[in-house]
Amino acid sequence: MSRSYLESRRRQIMDAASTCFARHGFHQATLQDIVAETGLSARASYRYFRSKEDIVAAFAAEHHAAEAATLAEWHGGNDVAEALRRLVSVSLGRLADPAEQLSPGHCPGVGRGSAQRPRAGLH
Repeated sequence: MSRSYLESRRRQIMDAASTCFARHGFHQATLQDIVAETGLSARASYRYFRSKEDIVAAFAAEHHAAEAATLAEWHGGNDVAEALRRLVSVSLGRLADPAEQLSPGHCPGVGRGSAQRPRAGLH
Protein backbone atom coordinates (compact mmCIF):
# COMPACT_ATOMS: atom_id res chain seq x y z
CA MET A 1 0.00 0.00 0.00
CA SER A 2 1.21 3.48 -0.77
CA ARG A 3 2.14 5.98 1.91
CA SER A 4 -0.62 8.33 0.74
CA TYR A 5 -3.20 5.56 1.08
CA LEU A 6 -2.05 4.75 4.62
CA GLU A 7 -2.08 8.43 5.55
CA SER A 8 -5.60 8.90 4.12
CA ARG A 9 -6.88 5.98 6.22
CA ARG A 10 -5.20 7.41 9.29
CA ARG A 11 -6.81 10.79 8.57
CA GLN A 12 -10.20 9.09 8.06
CA ILE A 13 -9.96 7.52 11.52
CA MET A 14 -8.84 10.78 13.14
CA ASP A 15 -11.73 12.65 11.50
CA ALA A 16 -14.16 9.98 12.72
CA ALA A 17 -12.70 10.21 16.22
CA SER A 18 -13.10 13.98 16.18
CA THR A 19 -16.75 13.58 15.20
CA CYS A 20 -17.36 10.98 17.92
CA PHE A 21 -15.58 13.02 20.60
CA ALA A 22 -17.67 16.05 19.66
CA ARG A 23 -20.89 14.05 19.62
CA HIS A 24 -20.41 11.95 22.77
CA GLY A 25 -17.50 13.52 24.64
CA PHE A 26 -14.10 11.87 24.93
CA HIS A 27 -14.95 9.62 27.88
CA GLN A 28 -18.26 8.44 26.46
CA ALA A 29 -17.01 7.77 22.91
CA THR A 30 -15.75 4.25 22.41
CA LEU A 31 -13.40 2.75 19.86
CA GLN A 32 -16.42 0.89 18.54
CA ASP A 33 -18.13 4.26 17.92
CA ILE A 34 -15.08 5.50 16.06
CA VAL A 35 -14.80 2.35 13.96
CA ALA A 36 -18.50 2.56 13.07
CA GLU A 37 -18.07 6.23 12.09
CA THR A 38 -15.19 5.35 9.73
CA GLY A 39 -17.03 2.60 7.92
CA LEU A 40 -13.85 0.53 8.13
CA SER A 41 -13.51 -2.84 9.79
CA ALA A 42 -12.30 -2.97 13.37
CA ARG A 43 -9.22 -4.85 12.21
CA ALA A 44 -8.35 -2.16 9.67
CA SER A 45 -8.86 0.58 12.25
CA TYR A 46 -6.72 -1.12 14.89
CA ARG A 47 -3.88 -1.29 12.39
CA TYR A 48 -3.54 2.48 12.78
CA PHE A 49 -4.64 3.12 16.37
CA ARG A 50 -4.93 0.65 19.24
CA SER A 51 -6.66 3.04 21.66
CA LYS A 52 -8.35 6.41 22.02
CA GLU A 53 -5.18 7.61 23.71
CA ASP A 54 -3.20 6.75 20.55
CA ILE A 55 -5.62 8.88 18.55
CA VAL A 56 -5.25 11.79 20.97
CA ALA A 57 -1.46 11.43 20.76
CA ALA A 58 -1.74 11.67 16.96
CA PHE A 59 -3.83 14.85 17.29
CA ALA A 60 -1.23 16.31 19.65
CA ALA A 61 1.66 15.40 17.35
CA GLU A 62 -0.15 16.95 14.40
CA HIS A 63 -0.89 20.14 16.31
CA HIS A 64 2.66 20.46 17.58
CA ALA A 65 4.32 19.87 14.20
CA ALA A 66 4.41 23.61 13.47
CA GLU A 67 6.12 24.34 16.77
CA ALA A 68 8.62 21.55 16.16
CA ALA A 69 9.38 22.93 12.69
CA THR A 70 9.94 26.38 14.16
CA LEU A 71 12.33 24.98 16.76
CA ALA A 72 14.12 22.94 14.09
CA GLU A 73 14.65 26.10 12.01
CA TRP A 74 16.20 27.83 15.02
CA HIS A 75 18.31 24.89 16.22
CA GLY A 76 21.82 26.20 16.51
CA GLY A 77 20.79 29.80 15.99
CA ASN A 78 22.10 32.58 18.17
CA ASP A 79 19.03 34.72 18.71
CA VAL A 80 17.02 32.92 21.39
CA ALA A 81 14.63 35.85 21.82
CA GLU A 82 13.75 35.77 18.10
CA ALA A 83 13.25 32.00 18.25
CA LEU A 84 10.87 32.39 21.20
CA ARG A 85 8.94 35.17 19.41
CA ARG A 86 8.52 32.91 16.38
CA LEU A 87 7.46 29.98 18.54
CA VAL A 88 4.87 32.09 20.37
CA SER A 89 3.63 33.49 17.06
CA VAL A 90 3.17 30.01 15.61
CA SER A 91 1.54 28.66 18.77
CA LEU A 92 -0.83 31.55 19.30
CA GLY A 93 -1.48 31.97 15.60
CA ARG A 94 -3.47 28.74 15.67
CA LEU A 95 -5.94 30.34 18.07
CA ALA A 96 -7.09 32.67 15.29
CA ASP A 97 -7.55 29.77 12.85
CA PRO A 98 -11.28 29.02 12.47
CA ALA A 99 -10.44 25.36 11.84
CA GLU A 100 -9.01 25.19 15.36
CA GLN A 101 -12.10 26.62 17.00
CA LEU A 102 -15.17 24.69 18.06
CA SER A 103 -18.50 26.36 17.77
CA PRO A 104 -21.67 25.16 19.52
CA GLY A 105 -23.28 24.46 16.15
CA HIS A 106 -20.30 22.43 15.02
CA CYS A 107 -20.17 20.19 18.07
CA PRO A 108 -23.58 19.64 19.58
CA GLY A 109 -23.40 18.74 23.24
CA VAL A 110 -19.81 19.84 23.78
CA GLY A 111 -19.51 21.98 26.87
CA ARG A 112 -23.01 21.08 28.00
CA GLY A 113 -22.41 18.02 30.18
CA SER A 114 -26.11 17.30 30.53
CA ALA A 115 -26.46 17.13 26.75
CA GLN A 116 -24.14 14.13 26.51
CA ARG A 117 -26.05 10.92 26.32
CA PRO A 118 -25.24 8.17 28.81
CA ARG A 119 -23.45 5.21 27.28
CA ALA A 120 -22.98 1.65 28.41
CA GLY A 121 -20.22 -0.70 27.43
CA LEU A 122 -16.47 -0.46 27.05
CA HIS A 123 -14.78 2.93 27.02
